[in-house]
Amino acid sequence: MMVHVRREQMERDYADSNIDFDPRREGVPAGWGNRRRSTFMVMPVSYLLYTGLPALRKGAATAGRSAPPSLVAHVLIAITTDRQSAMAAGHQLIDMYTRYLFYVKMFTSAGFPTTVGGAAPDGLVASLVISGDENMVTARFSELLASGLDELMVTLLPIRDADDEQFRLLHSVGRL
Repeated sequence: MMVHVRREQMERDYADSNIDFDPRREGVPAGWGNRRRSTFMVMPVSYLLYTGLPALRKGAATAGRSAPPSLVAHVLIAITTDRQSAMAAGHQLIDMYTRYLFYVKMFTSAGFPTTVGGAAPDGLVASLVISGDENMVTARFSELLASGLDELMVTLLPIRDADDEQFRLLHSVGRL
């Protein structure tokens, strides 16, 4: 399962939300709580829950809304019990984000010091990649949804057979 967002729509969404990063302001992008739409980031779940969610609540209160926008975690899934292969696939995707200063600052603020254009720290990749068989993935989805997240945005990291792994991922989602 993959989610694709057209660049133009993402740019409009970010422009509408007044996102600008300043780690002095709660370590999350300013304007998160002012958004009316769901907020998602490629960030460790612990950061989203313990830093992002309080900032969303504060921003919603400042904007005069009783509830913040829904909090969506973007999780990367590798349907494999070979953790080394899952980490390699995770690095392939996450290392791309280090080209953007916005993400470098957020990853660093989340406790994973990162440099522009460098490889993402292994700890960051490990925190973002869920791997295992269907039962393990389903169990992790359940844990994450019970933790306070409203939704999960799921991206498959194909390891050996993308079609089979996508089918197995959909089976995992269907078991929730």
